[in-house]
Amino acid sequence: MIKRSLYFLICALEGIWSLAALLSLPRSASAGSTLGFSALRLGLVLLVVVFIALFLVLAWREWRAKSEKDSIIGRLLSHRYAVLLAAPVFILFLAAGYIFVLSPLGSGRLHSYFLRFQPLFIWGALIVAQFFLLALLIRGASYWIAAGRDLGRDAQVRRLRRGLSSPAAGFILLAIAFLIGLSKVYYGRFVDEADNLTTGWLLSQGSTLYRDVFSHHFPFPYYWVALVVKLFGSSFVAVRISLLVLQAALFALSMRLSRFYLPIGLTALAWSLTNQFHRGQEAIYASFEAILLVAAFAVILALLVRRRQAGKFTLATCGLLLALAVLTDPLMIYPALIALAATFASGLRSRSGRLREGLRRAVQWLSTQPAWDAETIEEASRRFDLSPLDEEFLLQHFRASGSEKAGPPSA
Repeated sequence: MIKRSLYFLICALEGIWSLAALLSLPRSASAGSTLGFSALRLGLVLLVVVFIALFLVLAWREWRAKSEKDSIIGRLLSHRYAVLLAAPVFILFLAAGYIFVLSPLGSGRLHSYFLRFQPLFIWGALIVAQFFLLALLIRGASYWIAAGRDLGRDAQVRRLRRGLSSPAAGFILLAIAFLIGLSKVYYGRFVDEADNLTTGWLLSQGSTLYRDVFSHHFPFPYYWVALVVKLFGSSFVAVRISLLVLQAALFALSMRLSRFYLPIGLTALAWSLTNQFHRGQEAIYASFEAILLVAAFAVILALLVRRRQAGKFTLATCGLLLALAVLTDPLMIYPALIALAATFASGLRSRSGRLREGLRRAVQWLSTQPAWDAETIEEASRRFDLSPLDEEFLLQHFRASGSEKAGPPSA
């Protein structure tokens, strides 16, 4: 029980460090609470003290425990689902750090709060991470494998997985990504966006691109901005929101065509959380081409893995998205060529599958006929649209004349 007792003792010592860091922060003479502490800071100090005392008591109990039933850690590790639920808690601590420090969602006030209470976030993350390490040391890697296997077999988890793979889950993630994107419409400035805004406004006023207005960029972002300005006026916010609408609309269309509801929804959410590092919230050509290529490549990937057949509308949609990507940036011709090659390959696979299916059905039909002569094989070739090579294969197999039969070939 020494390892388990040490876990709680280490958590208590880390809590003492966190408490010391909180108390060492400068005090405010104008604070309306005791000893120059604000109400929030005083409440956090008291909470940390309570948790330190709790961890010390738990460390003492683990030291005195004589069996697995008496051990708190032992009882906790016996519930595998409870252990696995600690993973989302750790992710929440990381997400909080991201929002407070890196994301534009973290305003100056929130950022200052994080810097002030940073030891608490670090302490919470350490508690969860050390618990995972303790479970690994006590039960070994097989414990986590068994926990994941049991979790995968659980009926409720299966229902949850089916729900997450449903169209509703994908569209909900798209909506969340859209709302997160709205929080960044005023964040960041870049000269290329100013070029798109100015040139788009000139086009909306009747100027002709490349004749009245010089640019070394390709035209799609300019005409998109011109359309938005024509509809909603000269509004910087409207242009950025239109980019979010374009992303949501194309990703929703890609979902319907590819049936990748959860992957595309998660992609949209991840992009909305991190796009500020690549100026993805700005109306620049890189933002347009990223949206267009992701939507096109998701559909083409679905064709490659044969989740759906390539219909006329699907192919036309992919072609339009790739064309608009090239009209945004000429360098997108290279990924567009790769996408076209993949689409061609998916067509060959589909045709090969259809030919194989036709040969299989022809063999089944021949097995029901009284005679396997040349005329019957020719009839099967016409009926099931076989190629001359397949017809020759059947003729070579059935060398017997008249009604004499050989065993049916395997197709």
